[in-house]
Amino acid sequence: MDMGPQLFLENMLRCGAFPPRKIPVAALFLYKSSLMVPARWAEDALVGARIRAQVLEPPLFVVGHYRSGTTLLLKLLSGDDRFSTVKTFNFLFPHCPPAAQRVVQPALQAALTAIRFKHYHFNDYLYDLDDPIEEDMVLLGASSRYSAFWAELFPKGYLDGRVETWLDLDDPAKRARWLDAYRHALQKIAHYQGGKPLLLKNPPNTARIGALVDAFPGARFLYIRRNPFQVFYSTFQLWKRTLLPHYALQSVSDADVERFVLTHYRKLMSAYDAQKHLIPDGRLAEIAYEDLKKDPLGTLRTAYPRMGLEFGPAEAGIQAKIDDERAYVPYTYTFDDATQDRVEEAWGEWIHRWGYGRLKKGA
Repeated sequence: MDMGPQLFLENMLRCGAFPPRKIPVAALFLYKSSLMVPARWAEDALVGARIRAQVLEPPLFVVGHYRSGTTLLLKLLSGDDRFSTVKTFNFLFPHCPPAAQRVVQPALQAALTAIRFKHYHFNDYLYDLDDPIEEDMVLLGASSRYSAFWAELFPKGYLDGRVETWLDLDDPAKRARWLDAYRHALQKIAHYQGGKPLLLKNPPNTARIGALVDAFPGARFLYIRRNPFQVFYSTFQLWKRTLLPHYALQSVSDADVERFVLTHYRKLMSAYDAQKHLIPDGRLAEIAYEDLKKDPLGTLRTAYPRMGLEFGPAEAGIQAKIDDERAYVPYTYTFDDATQDRVEEAWGEWIHRWGYGRLKKGA
């Protein structure tokens, strides 16, 4: 089965035991995945035919490794009202039609705001159900087999090769199965949001360029890179502060987290390098996080025409998003030479190509 509690239990059995303290997390996921089955049946009965008939306009894909600035970039681009985005609400309630969403979301958001519930992923940031989110997270929220984020629940299983992340899509049958689930998820979001082109930020898609180009003719791509040393520390701390304590069902050592981060970065970056030539001319822009932070409006003003988009209609909305983001204070990290030695050994190809230097020790 491609969704539901059977799939969750299948992954648990394949990936091995988890510590007793993770039983509440496992129970929550099992309960949620059980609810997805009747919710999907109801949705399919009510609006399934309309969802399957939804025509997808060419999306704009934001790609790049985790913690490279993809979330900031997506938030700024969401000011362009020519596009619609996947919302955090869609992850929590992946089969909720708009009529129900109009009732549930305001009530839930009011409750979260009242208790000042903060987002696990970001420093001192209140949880907002309208924030854009990765479509692979929506697939995971629906307990779909075809999400890369099962690796976050079962990191040991991923390191042992027992969790499928749907990054290697060279096999035509495998690609077709993933695309069927992925396209259906996008059709549903597009249908519920009025058929606008979708603005999609999803780091796993960095390794799926070939499949996306074939499946979505006319799609545009915006790739963002960041100093790989910064990416390593930020991703490592994401695991330590957020994923392991709040999501993962398996405990792993710091050495295993480092191995996960180092190998996954190489996988995504190597796949992107091998496939980006498949993107048609005039449909790809590449930017640096450092430029986006220094001059966000100017960086995007330059990037838009490279993707075949006019910037003028988006400028005011993006400027408003820039103003909103100025108050955010990111995490800080302590850097050391030994760790940076290992990062440079693993990722030197990209560090040297882009001309990045090491981070100041103890900063």
